[in-house]
Amino acid sequence: MDGYTKWSINNVSLSLPATPYLGSIRFGLKNGFDQTTPPENFTVPYDVMKPPRNPNTTTGNGVYMLGYYSTVDVILQNANALAENVSETHPWHLHGHDFWVLGYGEGRFTEAEEKRFNMKNPPYRNTAVIFPYGWTALRFVADNPGVWAFHCHIEPHLHLGMGVVLAEGVHRVPKIPQRSSFLWFDREEVHDRKQFLMPSLIYRRVCCMIISCMLSKLNWSPSILYNI
Repeated sequence: MDGYTKWSINNVSLSLPATPYLGSIRFGLKNGFDQTTPPENFTVPYDVMKPPRNPNTTTGNGVYMLGYYSTVDVILQNANALAENVSETHPWHLHGHDFWVLGYGEGRFTEAEEKRFNMKNPPYRNTAVIFPYGWTALRFVADNPGVWAFHCHIEPHLHLGMGVVLAEGVHRVPKIPQRSSFLWFDREEVHDRKQFLMPSLIYRRVCCMIISCMLSKLNWSPSILYNI
């Protein structure tokens, strides 16, 4: 993009704003960041095994607003980079939460893969790997008021745009220190987190499918964020 190498999610390369998100959301600063919700889908059909047909991307700093205490499902989907036969491993890290790793798979994720999810004893982590040409399924509870980064933990990849921003329950944050740019707020204790793994649980489910592709010069990477 503009002659620079970038990564993008849902065809948007993350570029953090000058004003901290928490203050912008808490105090209603509409010009603090892009108020448009980030894309929830990518162009279909999309062959994750081949370089993308459309090499263009944009920059953005919009926020995925999550319902407080909602259960969120995330599908991280990897794809071919711009060059043929290139797909990298990415360790994705979520700030402010731990999540259950429900499963891994090869190729493009489909809803049929849900029957393979480990709903009995999934690992509980804050970082999970997305393998080349594969997908990783995660679940977490949006129970920690604040604004949180979700990004590739390979630092250059983050600085090149491979990340998204999530917000939840910001109205519950009682006071924001004027001189603080990065804040941490303790989660409310969940006494039995296994309740969120029960198939019979009724919850607001958000599925985020992210396809990350290497970008160089007007490149792009598609990904999906959608409700099931």
